[in-house]
Amino acid sequence: LQEMALPDNITIREFTDDLEDEAVTLLMHERWKVTIILRRAMTAPYIHVAAVVSFILLQITSTFPVLVAALVSYSLAGLSLLLFAHLQLDSKRWPANDVRATHQQEGGVVYVALDRVGASSSVVGLVCIKRDSQSEAELKGLAVRPSHRNLGIGRALLDKAINYAERAGYEIVNTHATNYGSEYDVMPMYKRRRFHISETKLWFGPHLPLLWLYVLTKDMKKA
Repeated sequence: LQEMALPDNITIREFTDDLEDEAVTLLMHERWKVTIILRRAMTAPYIHVAAVVSFILLQITSTFPVLVAALVSYSLAGLSLLLFAHLQLDSKRWPANDVRATHQQEGGVVYVALDRVGASSSVVGLVCIKRDSQSEAELKGLAVRPSHRNLGIGRALLDKAINYAERAGYEIVNTHATNYGSEYDVMPMYKRRRFHISETKLWFGPHLPLLWLYVLTKDMKKA
């Protein structure tokens, strides 16, 4: 793929250890913060399923009026969601492990987009290519700071990762997207690069509460 031209102040290069804190902070902000988790939960069945279960249990075990039981049920569902979110976000171990492990892995690479301002620069974008097997790789962690979107940074990072996968000899590149928000919005970008939906499954977790998860696959042998 021919890599996109970017604004003069934006450069893309391989990740180095001194950028870990900034890279992890970017991933935390874009994928793991409480507001994102709550928005996902409110637009997914999770909180409603939890509330219905709580309502049924209250009706069986208590004498609460229906309206009170419904209010209590949604309150309990909300509290359980916040508890799960706290357990997930209590440390930066998830994104930190992803970035560090991919960077240290043979056959893996992390690219960062840097915005140069004077003598300093900051991480404004990130993408990882992780080796799954000798012939397959996983693309993950694609993120761009909101203030730097619509500049072609995400597309440039994706193209950089795909070109690396081709040079490394991978035959298949997989990535994942959900049916929620910005992750779903970038699906056309993947499809333009000949990723196709190879699997669809229902996914449950504190950070992805009962959402459809799409496995996107690119056959590197096809142009």
